[in-house]
Amino acid sequence: MNLIFALVHFGIAGLELLIVITALMSWFPGALQSKFGQWATQMSDLIVEPVRKVMPRTGMLDFSPLIAILILEAAELGLRMLSQMF
Repeated sequence: MNLIFALVHFGIAGLELLIVITALMSWFPGALQSKFGQWATQMSDLIVEPVRKVMPRTGMLDFSPLIAILILEAAELGLRMLSQMF
């Protein structure tokens, strides 16, 4: 059971890292058009895009990656608490 929780933890951590990388790559012209940039955007948009749809527009700033990371952290905390019960 601990193996499952560890795999989920690493999956969430990897997704959080991809969200940060995608956000940083958006500051550099053409970075998101590279093969890695397209792949990272596809993977991170699985979580970020639903948050973008719900959040109101804030002009030039996009807070949806930050909110997505907070949601992932809350999910990980819940899973950690669940794993302690087993």
